[in-house]
Amino acid sequence: MPFPSVFGSLWTPHRAAAWTALFLFLLTASAYFCGVNAKRALQHAVFIVPFIALWLLSLPARSNESRSGWQKVCLAAAVVGLLLTFIDAALRAFLYQTYSAEPMSTFVLESAANTNLDEALGFLATEWTGALLGTLLSLAALTAALFVMHLASKTSSDNAMASGWGWWFWRFWMLLFASVCILSWAKPSWRIHYPPIFWSKWMESVAGMQSIWMKADQHEAAEITEARSVLLDASSAPRTIVLVIGESTTRDDWSLYGYSRDTTPKLKALESKDSNLGTFRQAWSVDASTIAAFRSMFTFPVPQSAGDGRINLFALFNAAGWTVHWISNQDDIAIQTQYAVFASEAQFINRMTGRSSASMDLNVLPTFKQALADPAPRKLIVVHLIGAHPHYALRFRDSDEIDWGHDHVMQNLNHLDRSPWVVAARNQYDWAMRYQDEVLSELFHLSKNAQASAKSPLDWIFLSDHGQELGDTANRAGHSQTAPSSYRIPFLIWSSERSFNPYENRPFRADFLSPLMLELAGIN
Repeated sequence: MPFPSVFGSLWTPHRAAAWTALFLFLLTASAYFCGVNAKRALQHAVFIVPFIALWLLSLPARSNESRSGWQKVCLAAAVVGLLLTFIDAALRAFLYQTYSAEPMSTFVLESAANTNLDEALGFLATEWTGALLGTLLSLAALTAALFVMHLASKTSSDNAMASGWGWWFWRFWMLLFASVCILSWAKPSWRIHYPPIFWSKWMESVAGMQSIWMKADQHEAAEITEARSVLLDASSAPRTIVLVIGESTTRDDWSLYGYSRDTTPKLKALESKDSNLGTFRQAWSVDASTIAAFRSMFTFPVPQSAGDGRINLFALFNAAGWTVHWISNQDDIAIQTQYAVFASEAQFINRMTGRSSASMDLNVLPTFKQALADPAPRKLIVVHLIGAHPHYALRFRDSDEIDWGHDHVMQNLNHLDRSPWVVAARNQYDWAMRYQDEVLSELFHLSKNAQASAKSPLDWIFLSDHGQELGDTANRAGHSQTAPSSYRIPFLIWSSERSFNPYENRPFRADFLSPLMLELAGIN
């Protein structure tokens, strides 16, 4: 078939087809602009140009003619290309609007690698509004594109741009876009963002991260050996250290830190009665996600160490001869394989995976009592709570629900015009804080009573891995990398030997935790 017959609709389209091609490009760029900057949006929009060309090739020579077999193939390929492009744009926009993150960021890769079907379904249940909005907008964009394409295909080809300024204008832009498409494929840093290539690479990155975690057992002995190589000396004096790790808990919503709602009455009472309990007023996490926060809290750089140059805190305790108990109310494979693997005794109370797990943190108490009763002279007891991990509605009991009324918090949320589901999430979160108040006070009392019976020194520490966004800076509730409340965490410390009250106003970062614990344990 001669060139004009095959490529006529591409080389000399009618005006409706030309305007439709421009509309499709701008629509794609607009979709990407919701998730990337303007420059990157235009770069991504170039990916749709070959599919626009396929659609132009699918147009019959005359509006009253039907498409040939190869033209139907071109049309099908164009529609599939549009669909995949809008899905790609929607995913990027969702991650950016929700977490200010890109798909290939460590935050997203770690979250994807450290999940399963139940966790994914729980995530969708938590973020259903954003996911639904993104889906509807993608469908609307695809519907608009298909509708305009259909109208253009029914337009008479008699007004084809065979001459004049429109003819030259079209050819200029067609050659320009063809050149840009070739450049985008030739340049690796641009080509990697083509959706099929990008998401294939993304899946490889997630699988690679999972493989590293699953091989953690093979590295356990090596890490302990390395810990022994940097260990100078360790005190042999009897001592117990209790480390309680919260989840998604921001100090902004603790009355102990001045929050207007009475969310931590028991901890406030403990603080007023026990001068040895220190409440650090300026405590910060350095990360807004669990895996990254654990890495900063429980590994630290040592110049003479091999590997990535960081030593695992729990490997050091193991190498120093301490008995390590790990009690967890979270089913988390990454934490198990990277940290709990060094424990002498590890108990995972929560056997249900995902955000929909309703395992309550008070369930850790029986196992915690057993760990306290262990006669080992030097023991570290780690308690990893599920805390306020979304869903908030599963993190408290009916007895923790309080009618806050139209209080200052509610007035502020209304003033900020927050959505009803954000307001509901804030109330549920604060009820979860009341439940955590009881959990922590019980763990504290049990620890203090055990110390009184054993007559040996005991240190009790609580901090959270990170906080949450709760409607103060954005119209959403959940994880956030940009909200200040994601990094403002509570930090409490008690010692049977001294008071930490004089240090309460000193800033504390979560990555200071490892040096602090080594000092308490007498490990050098």
